[in-house]
Amino acid sequence: METPQNEFTPEERQANIDHFIKRWKEERVKDTEEFEERVKTPEYQAMLKELRKKNAERGIYIPEPKV
Repeated sequence: METPQNEFTPEERQANIDHFIKRWKEERVKDTEEFEERVKTPEYQAMLKELRKKNAERGIYIPEPKV
């Protein structure tokens, strides 16, 4: 079974690429902001403290997040 192939002009192809890159960058910024907010929550800090405590008992070091 063949899939139909659309022929795009170079301008349309570049517009699609630019749109994809713009959307990817916006999602990356959004994800970074959400992560930074999550790291600041008391629940996350408590979980991280408990994880560090358990891993210290095993001799494993988890570095501090760079926020």
